[in-house]
Amino acid sequence: MSLSDRMRIRPVLYPTVLLLVAVLDLVVSAGHGRESAVAGQVSIWAAGRPLIAATVVGLGITWALGLLMGDRDMAGLVAALLIVRLLTDTESIVMTLAFLVIFACGFWTALRVLSARRRHGARRSWRTVTRAGNAVAAILVVALGIEAIQYGQVQTIAHDLVAESPLRPVAATAALAADVPDVYLILLDGHPRQDMLQERFGIDTSGFTEALEARGFAVAAQSRSNYPSTELTLASMFGGFSAARDDRATDLRRLIDEGPIVDAFRTAGYRITAFATGFESMAMRGADRFIDSGQLNEVEWNLLFRSVAGHAISLVAPQVEPDQHYDRIVSTFDTLEVEVATAPDRPRLVFAHIASPHSPQVFGRRLAGQVAYIDHRVVRVVDRIVAADPAAVIVVFSDHGLRLTPPTDTSDTDVRTANLLAVRSPGRTGMIHDRSTLVNVLPRILRAYTGSGPADVPETIYDRRADGTFFEFERPD
Repeated sequence: MSLSDRMRIRPVLYPTVLLLVAVLDLVVSAGHGRESAVAGQVSIWAAGRPLIAATVVGLGITWALGLLMGDRDMAGLVAALLIVRLLTDTESIVMTLAFLVIFACGFWTALRVLSARRRHGARRSWRTVTRAGNAVAAILVVALGIEAIQYGQVQTIAHDLVAESPLRPVAATAALAADVPDVYLILLDGHPRQDMLQERFGIDTSGFTEALEARGFAVAAQSRSNYPSTELTLASMFGGFSAARDDRATDLRRLIDEGPIVDAFRTAGYRITAFATGFESMAMRGADRFIDSGQLNEVEWNLLFRSVAGHAISLVAPQVEPDQHYDRIVSTFDTLEVEVATAPDRPRLVFAHIASPHSPQVFGRRLAGQVAYIDHRVVRVVDRIVAADPAAVIVVFSDHGLRLTPPTDTSDTDVRTANLLAVRSPGRTGMIHDRSTLVNVLPRILRAYTGSGPADVPETIYDRRADGTFFEFERPD
């Protein structure tokens, strides 16, 4: 067979289907019954790049092997074996090397057999292998569909495909007065309250809070998050509730993405801008503008590290993951500063989730280095916002405090709920007080500047026991 004939060989599809099923299975099963590599339910859009990569890699490997072997059916089997091995989660270098040796020997033997035996019967047997591979792929697709139905993911995926795409319907908005301000929400993930940093780690951040106060912020000296976890904190802020609410991961993500408080801002005429943080179970992908600086998200990382390729990266280039985390944080700050300089045609609610000082620690020395860098960048971006728009409302907050013990250990609830909260509200007072929690901050801003908005809810603080049930935390301050 000539080279031109080999290049026209169409690759069989079942090896590519194996890769696509592996990607979709992570999205379908995330946050549900069996153990999952992703902590919470995620949007199908979070797997967009992996799905494209799986298609390109699967077809590319199969086509390249067909070009070398001159037989699409044999190439399909060899590609399927290689893909299954690549998807196998094992850290054994010996096993991986052994497989590569066996694979190389088998590949060489197959080439010799193919060149020596071109009889019709041999070709027919390889076509039978392809038909069997197609049948297995079809069974896997059906099994994935059944799993999606069992987990209620069919409706969720259909909803996300529409709600988070440019084709989503545009809701009607009210006409706003000219003096309605832009609102900036700057979330510093896991940033402890000043007194807790000083008491537990000897880290003095009084200069940071003093800098915010000098710029017109009210700082809640004894602030608390309503929950010690990011998903529940954000769901309560954008969903307008404070209760022992044990929703499915899907429900929490939906509240973050399109909860009653988000709808209230949209109805009032605001456009929503949100930044990707890499944590897809809490990404506000339904925002009018969703800004992603391009680093790998948690779906992509988990897909990578469930495979041999991820373990190879950990061995050869262990700094790739922290470098990506570093780049995302810096890019979010940089892009936020650029966003500030733009002049929108309507007021905007900008939500920038900075995934730090939460670990991994990639700035300076340990927690102190993280906090110092983040605090410096926050003051800088606040100055940029105020210089561009002196009337802007700015909320600098953290979703929870430090986690010193496992999530199910309630002995450190006091530390885990002691968060940062500072609000700049030009021309208005009473947005927060010293003992404020997060749940009522956004409704108060809406009512203060637009004249309407959801009513306050109880500022109760909850934590979760080892058995998964909630209890109400009685704050000591």
